[in-house]
Amino acid sequence: MDNGLVVNGEQFSLFQNVLLKLLQDIFSDDILSFSFLSDTWVLICDPRPLERAGFITSIDIRCDPGPISQPEGSSVPFSQDPAKFIIVVTFWLSVNCRPRSLIHFIPSAYLLFFVDKADNMHSWATWIPRKTRMLYTKQYPSDVWVCYVYGTKFVISERLPRGNFGYSARLFDFNQLALRRHRKSDSETAEAPVGFRTSNALPDVDASLPFRSQSIILDDAHDQCTVLCSEDHIIIVGSECREYRLLVL
Repeated sequence: MDNGLVVNGEQFSLFQNVLLKLLQDIFSDDILSFSFLSDTWVLICDPRPLERAGFITSIDIRCDPGPISQPEGSSVPFSQDPAKFIIVVTFWLSVNCRPRSLIHFIPSAYLLFFVDKADNMHSWATWIPRKTRMLYTKQYPSDVWVCYVYGTKFVISERLPRGNFGYSARLFDFNQLALRRHRKSDSETAEAPVGFRTSNALPDVDASLPFRSQSIILDDAHDQCTVLCSEDHIIIVGSECREYRLLVL
């Protein structure tokens, strides 16, 4: 029943047809977050202690595959395949008394690939580097708003260069088909933008999932906004001025 993906620093477990009572019976208080991977599988993250100076303060697993029903007609734009979405695992860390976050992006299909495998234990080196991505960031997704991921898209606030005013967000798209179609686009990148360290923040990780990245800057907004995303919109919420900004992709 249990297909655990055990790696250095995190253990993902896939459980089929699990009830809440069962989770309460078999798990400890160290389980901080879970998410539905499909209609029959639940993804749970059980963290292990950090090997370096620091500790994990919180974990969130977020994903939004979109609606199961597909729109009629082939002319409908931005149709998201509900079977292909990205799982965002955010680790809130305290390193040398400073808050940091490590964000792990995992394609859902890649985790489901392990479901039918004979082995239920997979080491870090065998599955993390192939088709996942990690970003080590100074800023992190909201711990209140949860809609910062939709399908294969993920959005996060980013710091503007010193002396600049306004608000900046960065959109990541892990849609591999779209990436291949726009391979020559100026907005496409397989490297982390300025202010984001890639997987080499950890000495034993070299994850390689490619992505596209684009910065979104509002000169007339303050830097305390929160950013969300949907299938075809970026939503920026300003709590101080009590307004929403909707940006169409």
